[in-house]
Amino acid sequence: SSITFMAINNLGINDLTGIQDFTSLVGLNCSNNNLTSLDFSTNLDLETLYCQNNDLVILNISSNYNLITLNANLNELSSIDISQNPELEIVQLNNNYISSIDLSANISVKELDLSDNNLSSIDVGGIGVLETLYLIRNELININVSNNTLLVDLDLYNNNLNNIDVSTNLDLSRLNLASNDLD
Repeated sequence: SSITFMAINNLGINDLTGIQDFTSLVGLNCSNNNLTSLDFSTNLDLETLYCQNNDLVILNISSNYNLITLNANLNELSSIDISQNPELEIVQLNNNYISSIDLSANISVKELDLSDNNLSSIDVGGIGVLETLYLIRNELININVSNNTLLVDLDLYNNNLNNIDVSTNLDLSRLNLASNDLD
């Protein structure tokens, strides 16, 4: 119960039975294993979670109010609820099957990567501190980034966008709009 960080990546682990007993866990790296389901409902101190490159179809982080960094890239997630994680600053969920995501409670996110998912729409308007936004290879038709005035890096490569207004994004230093339906 006193362990605060665990690195159990690349070990061929199939499940994390017993993780609920690590009640002081602040950081966990369980990447590159064979995990299909994770539930951190008793790990209330968790701030950093790296669980990328598994076979996750279920990821329960609804009790992790203090979570700051989430990397669940390269999994099988079709949905995820991050509405109870208001402290999130880094959200990396690329290469999943996510078709919608509610970001209304995640106003502290600075880096958001939802590339290679099934998103046809997304609302990032409430995230005023957003600096990096990657939505590569989705199905977006439009996106409004006018409230994201701190954006520095915006990559919307390979979507179905027909227009975009970046006139309020004065700090933008990198913009990729290739392979869209822009005029």
